Formats: sequence, structure tokens, C-alpha cells
Amino acid sequence: MSGNPTETFGRMTGISSQRTTSQKAGWGIFGIGTLYMLLMGWLSSWWVVPVIRQAGLEGLPGTAFFFFWQLAAPVGALLVAIGAAWVAGVERPRKAIIIGGSLVVTIWLIVSMGAFKQVSPPIFGIGGGLISLAFLGSLWEWARSRPGLSCAARTGADYGMAGQVFYLIAAWYLCGLLGAPTFLLRPEQAMTILPESSAISLGTTILICMTLGSVFTYLSRRVALQAK
Repeated sequence: MSGNPTETFGRMTGISSQRTTSQKAGWGIFGIGTLYMLLMGWLSSWWVVPVIRQAGLEGLPGTAFFFFWQLAAPVGALLVAIGAAWVAGVERPRKAIIIGGSLVVTIWLIVSMGAFKQVSPPIFGIGGGLISLAFLGSLWEWARSRPGLSCAARTGADYGMAGQVFYLIAAWYLCGLLGAPTFLLRPEQAMTILPESSAISLGTTILICMTLGSVFTYLSRRVALQAK
């Protein structure tokens, strides 16, 4: 058995140890996106959030810092996706779609900041309906396809189903946090029906469900790859 670390890496990840220039560039983009998400998004938030709560935006180094902090998770995730596409050797036309789609999403995120001046119930109603239909469709496909899967693939599919359930629960409680009964999107009504502790409980439940959904989604993907 070869002790070459690059060959060992290739066997462990399924990625060829003979990296092309495109793959090297992909790893670089992947790393930049990861650092942006973790350092600017997650790590700095331990300092940014208390500062904003106590001193407002004036307590931050500047408007540019706040702007880049706001975009850390979404833009970082898009960079990671672009880098991963290069590493995976995605076909050139699909790479163009990924880059173009990422640019559109980034522009939309920037433009949408402060673009919505008032609550639009139809947007939330239609969005909630589509989330529910997508959830039902996903579980129907899971129930229909599971019997024909291998044992390992069934485990991966089960993890994916669990992730879908937790994401739906999080979406439902997010609806309750922003709309009825806590009405955080309507300051004049916020906390007039239920006490502040209700909003805290809903927010904590949403975070827990999102975390579990993300973990189960990762496990689903990991087990599915090992089953091949």
C-alpha cells in the first residue's frame, strides 16, 4: 500500500490526487468562502452582536464592516459552492450557471436590504404553502423509493427525511415568531399577545431544529456517498 499522502487523500475523498489547475483554483475559492463564513460570519458575531445590542451600529468599525458582516454567511456559502464545483470537475456549462446564479443571488441580497418597507402577507402565505408542498413531495418520494434501496442507502434516506422534518418545524415556528402570535415584523403589535419569553422560546426552538436539520442532511449525504 502506498504511503503517498496525496493518494491517501484521493482514496478518502474520492477526488483525484492529480489536481488540475482548475481544481487548485477551486480549493482556493473554497477556502476563501470557508474563512469568510467562519471568521467574519460566525466567530466575529460573538463580538458584533453584543456591540450592536449595547451601542447600536455606531459601535462597529464602520458601515463597510457591517455590510460585509451581513453578507458573510450567504456570500461565503456561494463561494464555497463555486469552489466545490471546480474541485468536483463540474461541466463548464453548469459552472457558468452556478457562477451566474451566485451573482444574481448576491445582487438580490444587496438590493433587498431595506427594499421591503412593509409586510406583504401574500409573500409569506405563498412561501409557506410552497414549503409545505415541497415537504410533502419529499416525504412521498422517500416513502415510494425507500423499499428499493440498499440497507446503507435506506439509512441515508432516513437521515434526509429526518432533516426535512426538522426544517419544516423550524419554518413553522419562524412563521410564529415573525407573524402570529408574536408579530416581530409588526412592532406596534409585538409582544402584546404573548410575553417576551414566548419569542425567546420560539427563537431557541428554531435554532435547535435548524441545527438538527443541518446535521441530519449532512449525515444523509455522507451515508449515501458511502453506500455507492
